[in-house]
Amino acid sequence: MDPRQTVLAFWQDINMQLYDRLPQYFSPVANIFWHNSNERFNPEEFQRVYQAYGGAWHVEVERILSSEGSIISITNAKNSKAEGLHRAVSFFEFEDGYIRTLHEYWNRIGCAPDWRHDQGIGHNIF
Repeated sequence: MDPRQTVLAFWQDINMQLYDRLPQYFSPVANIFWHNSNERFNPEEFQRVYQAYGGAWHVEVERILSSEGSIISITNAKNSKAEGLHRAVSFFEFEDGYIRTLHEYWNRIGCAPDWRHDQGIGHNIF
């Protein structure tokens, strides 16, 4: 499977709550970084996080960008246990067909502060 297909299959397994399959995408010595919460996981811990979080994730891949040996995905995600829509920007680095490093930035999608609306700065995306 090429890196792009691997990333799409990875997100599909999360969509289907097949969390036990997540480690298969990673090198055994892979590191997964969630920078927003200052956490680092190995593949087994990463799987446990998804299982422990619970709820059903619905992930839509908004965009995939590829470069030699790496993939960037931008996804919109909703969980049955969490309020609101979340966006993840994920940087996948590959080695020998497996994810070697994953850097993820998760954030809840919200509204701009009132002061910007009051001053007429910026526009809503959707």
